[in-house]
Amino acid sequence: MNLLIDVGNTAIKLGKSENNSFTFLTRFYTKDYDSKQLNSIKKEVNSVKSIFVSSVIPNFNKKLEKDISKIFGLKPIFVNPIMDCDIRLEIDKKEELGADLFCDLVAAKSIYGDNVAIIDLGTASKVLFLKDNVFESCAIFLGYKGSLKALAEKTALIPDVDLNNVKKISDCHNTIDVITASAYYSQLDTINGIISRYENEKNCSLKRVFTGGNAANFVKNGDLLDEYLPLKGLAILSERNLQHEEN
Repeated sequence: MNLLIDVGNTAIKLGKSENNSFTFLTRFYTKDYDSKQLNSIKKEVNSVKSIFVSSVIPNFNKKLEKDISKIFGLKPIFVNPIMDCDIRLEIDKKEELGADLFCDLVAAKSIYGDNVAIIDLGTASKVLFLKDNVFESCAIFLGYKGSLKALAEKTALIPDVDLNNVKKISDCHNTIDVITASAYYSQLDTINGIISRYENEKNCSLKRVFTGGNAANFVKNGDLLDEYLPLKGLAILSERNLQHEEN
């Protein structure tokens, strides 16, 4: 069994992979991380052969590696885009591609096939384009909740708002409704506009796969939602690694 750990700026998600089957385990806030949480996971899983980690916080990795080694007696494998995969990465510096985005690409290609836009909505919003088995471009911009938080922190007259109550622009008649709807639709229109721009430039049509903590707020009819896409990418990479070792 392979243990999977996806470290994001906001949350850490854990899963496991065994016999090409993925199972989600748990999540907790990154800021609240404590080695006791790994100890509790160890009690729930058996016969861990390897531990694969995707992390976007370099300064956190040494502590995590130390805790994993102490608790599980294993050296974790931190995935990176230099690893072999069945996708051509036609970007200037492969090492600059985030581990989470690399896992998104691996999982999307394996599960949903080619010609796909991956919309990963976390602390930052990312849109990745995979066309004809090639990844060459993406977009990164401030996430939905981050934009609201930044506005609330920098503007004294802007109150905290309810992210779950978004009205039509024409129905917004007070500050809270206006700010909430403006943040929501600017994020949605940015996503749609960037994807449409890419499709026009490449003369193609892409499937849309949403993932990340804010994804459920933006999925529309015809879109695909896969909450655990990065973890599934880790699962695929871990299974391939196990097969290589056996061969």
